[in-house]
Amino acid sequence: MKKTINVLGFAILFMVFAMASCNKNTDTPEDNNIANKVTGVYDGNLIISSSNSVTFATSNISRINDYTIQVHCFGDSIDTTIFLELYPNGNQMMVCSNDTSFFNEYGHEHYQNHHMMNSSSGNYYMNWGQHLETDHQANDIHHGYFDLTQHQFKYDFEMENSSGNLSKQFAGTRK
Repeated sequence: MKKTINVLGFAILFMVFAMASCNKNTDTPEDNNIANKVTGVYDGNLIISSSNSVTFATSNISRINDYTIQVHCFGDSIDTTIFLELYPNGNQMMVCSNDTSFFNEYGHEHYQNHHMMNSSSGNYYMNWGQHLETDHQANDIHHGYFDLTQHQFKYDFEMENSSGNLSKQFAGTRK
C-alpha cells in the first residue's frame, strides 16, 4: 500500500513538473487584443498646414474590434471621426485606413484576410512589415502612429476645403 501511494505521488509530481515545463504560448486573448493598447483620450495640439496655426484638440480612441479603432478628433479647428487598423511595430503601433477608406486613399484593395495571421504561431495579427509587403505599393503614404512608450498619438488628417487639400496634424498624449 505504501509503495502504491509513493508511486502515485511520484506520478502526480511528474505530471505537475511536465506541465509546468512545457513550452506554452504566454499570450492571453487580452494580450492579442492590440486595440486595448491604444484606447483612451489623447489631449494635444493640432497644427493646420495652410496657416501654421496651432490649436488645442482631443482625440478619443475607442475599440471597434481587436485590431480596429475609431478616432474622434475634435477641437476648435476640427471635428472628424475616422476608422483605422492597427499594426504592431516594436514600440509603435502603426495605423492604416480600413475598408472603403483604404481603397479610396490608395486605389487598390487589401489582401484578402489581410489582418489575420497563423494563430498556431501565436502571432494573431499581421505586423507592420507584413502589412506593407502584402497590402501596399511603394508610393503609398501612411499618416500616423501610436508611440507606446511615450503614450502619444500622432496623425495627419488630410482634408479638403474650398482652397483644395488641407493637412491638420494632431499630436497628443494619453491622459
